[in-house]
Amino acid sequence: MLASKNSKPLLNYGQMTEEQKDFLFRHPWFLKLFPREDKLKILALYTKEEQMMMITRYDLELKYGRFKKKNK
Repeated sequence: MLASKNSKPLLNYGQMTEEQKDFLFRHPWFLKLFPREDKLKILALYTKEEQMMMITRYDLELKYGRFKKKNK
């Protein structure tokens, strides 16, 4: 997950471990759990191409996946 027993919490996004950075790249919908300003700081750690990929996957997950809003 984002933090294990031996890793630092994501308080300073510039010091994320490679494992944490890779996790968020592969599972960008977890960015939903962060405030907007923190999402922007985290995304700044990735290349423009990676950012576009993550944002696209994030949007698709919100629209069709586990974070999809349920109509009542």
